[in-house]
Amino acid sequence: MLESIMLGFSNVMQPMNLLICLGGLFIGVLFGALPGFSATMAVAIFVPFTYVLEPGPALLLLSALYCGGVYGGSIPAVLVGIPGTPASAPTAWEGKALVKRGEAGRALSLVTVASCFGGFVSSVALLVCAPLLAKIAKMVGQPEQMFVAIFGLSVVVMLSQDNLFKGCMVAIVTHAAQLFIPLGELVDLEKEKARVEKELKKNSAELEKLNTKLNNPGFVNKAPEHVVAAEKERAQKLTELVAKLEEQLKGM
Repeated sequence: MLESIMLGFSNVMQPMNLLICLGGLFIGVLFGALPGFSATMAVAIFVPFTYVLEPGPALLLLSALYCGGVYGGSIPAVLVGIPGTPASAPTAWEGKALVKRGEAGRALSLVTVASCFGGFVSSVALLVCAPLLAKIAKMVGQPEQMFVAIFGLSVVVMLSQDNLFKGCMVAIVTHAAQLFIPLGELVDLEKEKARVEKELKKNSAELEKLNTKLNNPGFVNKAPEHVVAAEKERAQKLTELVAKLEEQLKGM
């Protein structure tokens, strides 16, 4: 894990990657500070530009856009009391009060320090907790999704005691899709499982024929060396493909 972290830092510190990161951060701050724009909108607009980039620089650009957009939303929240992004709504309460006292510079400094500190801590937390979260996500299945949907329905009804009928209607309209999405996912999963099984059966049969051919002394001794080498390479690729398909099938 430490080697992967060091490799990531070495990639980030490359001049071109640093330039992309700083550029994305600057553009993200502009999007967050402008009325009507948000960090999510900045990411959505710049996604097509990442198609011509390598995966590393593309992720750096999108991450910098989002982080810069969230921070940029605090600038109008402090100066004019209007949050540029939803995440900056709490900042508008206290930031505007400091501006009225003539401490706009101090308010912006506090926001910048808090954003940097929060971003750093959250990044470290994600780095440490990502493997655990991935394991938990793999354990979540159809029963858990149904339980969350029912829990959401119950909360909506509980909070609508004054107008129970209206609360029930909102819950039904809002969460109806959640009740049917797992059924659609189940159908898609069965189709995908059938496709993987068919592909696994086909490649396993082809690999068995190829191994039989390579174990035949007559073929190995009479065929040209480059033909035998090509067949061995194809057998190795098929072996890796079959192992990958078997692992994929076990995870379904």
